[in-house]
Amino acid sequence: MGTRQQHPQRYGLCLLQEFYNVEPVAKRFVVAVDVSSSLSRVVPGTSISTAVAAAAIAMVFARTEADTHVLAYSEGVLVPCSISADMTLAQATFELVKIPGGSTDCTLPISWATESGKAVDVFIILTNNPVWTFTASPVQSLKKHRQQSGANSKLVMCGLTSIGHAIADTEDRGLVSICGFELGAFSVIRNLAQDLI
Repeated sequence: MGTRQQHPQRYGLCLLQEFYNVEPVAKRFVVAVDVSSSLSRVVPGTSISTAVAAAAIAMVFARTEADTHVLAYSEGVLVPCSISADMTLAQATFELVKIPGGSTDCTLPISWATESGKAVDVFIILTNNPVWTFTASPVQSLKKHRQQSGANSKLVMCGLTSIGHAIADTEDRGLVSICGFELGAFSVIRNLAQDLI
């Protein structure tokens, strides 16, 4: 706990190092970061901003999975981010915070993949905000992507600030909500991607 609070950049780097040598699961990932609300909020139990946490999480997947798209999104705006495996944590964080935000629409990354004809195995949505504005629900958007792509797509909704949110369709085993992010969440995501849970 002390390391996270006193040395936030070091904690982010530890997060990356922890998974640097992880074996890839060879799945197609979209990691989408909600830039609609302030990315300067602090992850509970740490002194690191949600921007640094989101950048570290995106870099883990960029480093371990060859087919990873990192996107930043808000209402009506979705921007591919040039976060790559060879970036520093500071460079990756800058890529996220330079993008202006609006209202939250967490379905944009799923719609982007569907409309672009990109089959995605796992969508990881990183957000601070439990209140969203969207024309179709995340559940409906995911079902449409599955139908059009033929992929057994999964959706992980991750609330970095642990302020509570939920996905309506609890009957769908491919939908997971995570409130607050810690290292164990990577195991959950990887196991979900491999149909182990």
